[in-house]
Amino acid sequence: MHKLINAALFQACWFCAILLGWTYALIPLAAMAMHGILFESKQHRYRFVILFVVLGCLFDSAMKAAGHYTFVNNASGLIPLWLVCLWCGFALTLASSMSWWQRYPKAFVVACALAAPMSYLAGMRLGALEITSTGFVLISLAWSCLALFVIKLHPSVVSELTARKKYADSKYQNGHQICGQE
Repeated sequence: MHKLINAALFQACWFCAILLGWTYALIPLAAMAMHGILFESKQHRYRFVILFVVLGCLFDSAMKAAGHYTFVNNASGLIPLWLVCLWCGFALTLASSMSWWQRYPKAFVVACALAAPMSYLAGMRLGALEITSTGFVLISLAWSCLALFVIKLHPSVVSELTARKKYADSKYQNGHQICGQE
């Protein structure tokens, strides 16, 4: 049930950000964060969430600076705050409604490569931004890399690998001690 709530809140965040602006997106985003703190605190690694958001914002800033994005009603050199809200929201799905990536990492990379450009296209069709055709290709490539980053460095994966290594080391040491005693 918590995953469903997380997914619904992210969709609300997306639509509020695109259609209404960042101030409205803060409402479902705050609800996502509170829900995560209250009910999913062990799954979320907030340092990783912050790192993921920073990387995402840097990517979108580079795309804007390179001229691949033009944001409606945004004359500043920065990406709009509604996009920062979306990065925060997506990062909060990784340990909850999007946690399936841990079982299917290859599918996650493919899903990111395909779904991310479609999400940006939807935002474009709703009038939030303009994207060059090269921009869509770069979005697909960048999101594939972000997916690989998540797979390799998400704390849940790192902790599982550490636990497996400790288990393997203990099995080796126990086997070595038994052999040494004979």
